Amino acid sequence: GDHRDLHSLRRRQRQMCIRDSYNIESYIFTLRLGSPHMYRKMTLILILVVFLSDSIFCSTKSITFDLSENLGIRQIRKWTFMVYLDGDNDLESSALDDFTEMADVGSTSDVAIIVLIDRWDGRGQPGDDNSYGDWTDARIFYVDRSETPLPENADVVLGEKNMGKAETLVEFLNYSINNYPAEHYALILWDHGGAYRGICYDFDNNNDGLEISELRLALAQIYNSTGVKINLLGIDACLAGIIDIVYSCRDYVDIIVFSQEYEEGEGWPYDCLLYTSDAADDGESVDLGGRRII
Repeated sequence: GDHRDLHSLRRRQRQMCIRDSYNIESYIFTLRLGSPHMYRKMTLILILVVFLSDSIFCSTKSITFDLSENLGIRQIRKWTFMVYLDGDNDLESSALDDFTEMADVGSTSDVAIIVLIDRWDGRGQPGDDNSYGDWTDARIFYVDRSETPLPENADVVLGEKNMGKAETLVEFLNYSINNYPAEHYALILWDHGGAYRGICYDFDNNNDGLEISELRLALAQIYNSTGVKINLLGIDACLAGIIDIVYSCRDYVDIIVFSQEYEEGEGWPYDCLLYTSDAADDGESVDLGGRRII
């Protein structure tokens, strides 16, 4: 009997100690993850133990906040506009000019502009351009508004790459899709074109070009690994408008835009393409599936 009384006394002492030492509040947090396109929520119950005197009490509070920026969660944009900008040849100056045209608009919450640009080590040959630091390797840029193609502005330095290889295109597409997911994807292949001989010639790699079979291989690898089908393929190169390219890309591309004729060396007017006619004042980007591009 004395043993049971002692046990009960000690239990009451422990209860009093706990009651006098802790004040527990239960908070329910609702976490909104991602952008407005990612309406996923989680509920986390967090028990905070606060050392206070007086008696134990419990209360519940609801707090909602956005963690998309703090946790680095990638938002889902409407479009990711991927530009395979092969300036590793005598079109280097035009490549840099088109980069700045894209930067005149810049990425927005709806459209991410991602550019892989490879420059030429022309060493003073005709067409060589030594502006913007005269760097000569391949770099990936997330293009902000008014950004310049200076080497320090690049998000990823790839080193020298052969733009005429399927592996380089696959690497760029994987990076863009994984880091800038979107509802729709546009891919622009920019450079010289040679009809059935292919596109994207790399002077620093023995003038190697991306053959039509290599283009199909790259698109197939991306589809098989990510499930992504290119919604809009634009080929900003001369003589690309041939049935061979259409047939080769048919399984992995929805819409192709190209030219059967020779193009101007300056390429497409990207500042115009990325703006709607009525949005120049407010900076909104064009719906890339709209009539202004197609």
